[in-house]
This record gives sequence, C-alpha cells and structure tokens, in this order.
Amino acid sequence: SIPPEITKGLTSLRRRIRWIQLVRGLLKTASVVLIGLLAIVAIDFFLAPLPSWARGTLFFAWLAAAGIAAILFIAKSLLTKISLVKLARWLEERHPEVQERISSALELSDHPEGISPELLTELSNEAAADIGTVDPHEEVAGSRVRRSMWSVVTCLVAIVALVVIWPREMSRLLTRAVSPFTELGNAGAFRFEISPGDLEVLEG
Repeated sequence: SIPPEITKGLTSLRRRIRWIQLVRGLLKTASVVLIGLLAIVAIDFFLAPLPSWARGTLFFAWLAAAGIAAILFIAKSLLTKISLVKLARWLEERHPEVQERISSALELSDHPEGISPELLTELSNEAAADIGTVDPHEEVAGSRVRRSMWSVVTCLVAIVALVVIWPREMSRLLTRAVSPFTELGNAGAFRFEISPGDLEVLEG
C-alpha cells in the first residue's frame, strides 16, 4: 500500500494546483468579459448610430466569447485529471535530486509482484521523506495569478477612468452594451435639447 505521507503530500500539492488553476481561469475569463465590454463600447461610440440588430449581434458574440473563455480557461483545466503518479513525475522533474523515488514508490506499491517487501518499504520511506520537504506554495507560486491579474486591473482602471471623465456618455454606452435592445439613445443623444417656446395658433 502507498504510505499515507506520500498520498497526503501529493494531494496537498494537487489542491494547490487546482486552486491556482481556478483563480487563473476566473481572471482570464474576466479579462475576456471586460475587453469585450470595452470593445462594444468603442464600436458603439465610434460607429454611432448603430442599429439594434448590430448591437444585438455584438452582445451575443460577447456572451459567446465569455462562454468559450470559461470552457477553455476554467472547465478544461479543472476537468483535466492529475494522477498522483503524473504529479510525482512533474515534481521529480523540478527536483532531480529525488531520483524518481516518489513515482517509483507509487508504481511499485500498485504492482508489488516480484519486489522484496523490505526494499519496497525502504523506498517508500525515502519517498515519504522526500515529499515531506515539498512546500506546495513554493512549487506552485502565486506569481502566475498575479500575472493574470494585470489585464483585469488594466481593464477595470480604463472603465473607471472613462466613467469619471465622461459619466453621461459612458452610462449610456454601458447600458446599451449590456442591454442591446434598449431604446436608450447613443452617447451623444443627451446633447440634443428641444425648446419649443411659445406657440401661437391662428384661427380661421
């Protein structure tokens, strides 16, 4: 049987990998969503007036892009199986000094035929000692998450800056982006004012 120290150490490392994959996937998907929103706002502003069918097409293309991003960056990563042997081999590539003791212990524990029990026990103990020196936070650093965060932060800063500089225009553009069939006018619609003044009607 596989020593519990090996299973516990590799399971902890796998949880760390899954957590990083989830956070990175969410950040990448959020980047696609925010970039798509900015693209719709820019198109609606520079190509105004856009007909409702064009805004509807942009909206559904945006939703499709967000769905594809969620599948590629979140679902695909999390549904990819990470076996303990595969994880051990990945770890051994990063630490050649382990000399494949962890993966060998896992494989031989599943198929102990023809192997001396004493030899297998000694190998398992050495592998357990090797896995005890592994820190999941060092092996799977959070710098990968920080790199994925930059695009999200940049898009959010751009949106906030545009809202601060052009609050009335951006409020209309953002509303039209997320609600393409609204009757709300485009960014320049608020500039039009109607002042009929006094009206005289002649009889006869």
